[in-house]
Amino acid sequence: MPTNIEGLDTVDAVAVPLERVPLLTGLSRTRLFGAVKEGRLTIRKDGKSSIVELAEVRRYIRSLPTRGREPDEATA
Repeated sequence: MPTNIEGLDTVDAVAVPLERVPLLTGLSRTRLFGAVKEGRLTIRKDGKSSIVELAEVRRYIRSLPTRGREPDEATA
């Protein structure tokens, strides 16, 4: 996810606030917090802030069950 930071060119984000993950994935906030509670999604804490590494978001999405045809290896 490219992000503009003052003084820097566009950089790829490493992590995002947990509250932004529903916008990235289409999953509800409730479902994401449930996945954290069940140990299926790992977040990191910085005081009261919760952040999620984008690699972890991708891993979690890929761990969800599939319906229909299996995903292509190139996109998995």
